[in-house]
Amino acid sequence: MAGKENTKKCTKQQMDQLFETINSLHIMVKEMQGKVSILTTRLDVTNSSIRELLEITKKNSVSEENDKILKKLTDILSIITDTRKAVDIYEGKKINKYFNITKA
Repeated sequence: MAGKENTKKCTKQQMDQLFETINSLHIMVKEMQGKVSILTTRLDVTNSSIRELLEITKKNSVSEENDKILKKLTDILSIITDTRKAVDIYEGKKINKYFNITKA
């Protein structure tokens, strides 16, 4: 039967299962986005606060103690910035994984 096409039809049950799977994925992604949104907001607020502290500390008198504070704040800011970038990358990878998105 060389000329005959292989055509399978989806049953209503299969379509319902597919819909449920897609709906579940949608809900998981929404929940994940909510959690990531809270995390990124907190990171951004902390980032802003530390930048303010850095500016205040820079304006204070020059001392060895002040230099230590500046160094610590700069280190913390770097960690927060790296964490924020990692969260953005992780979020993108998780969404791609859920929807099996690959780069062409």
